[in-house]
Amino acid sequence: MIKRANRYFPVIEPILKENGVPDDFKYLMVIESNLNPFARSSAGAAGLW
Repeated sequence: MIKRANRYFPVIEPILKENGVPDDFKYLMVIESNLNPFARSSAGAAGLW
């Protein structure tokens, strides 16, 4: 997970800042999907990637 954080956080942080979203929200992605870009919810919801 640390490798994924090092890969994705630099991409995510400017997007959050640009949209006025607190930086702490990036940790929600870790909790929800372990930063897996292919993760899907049981309802089929997926992220942007």
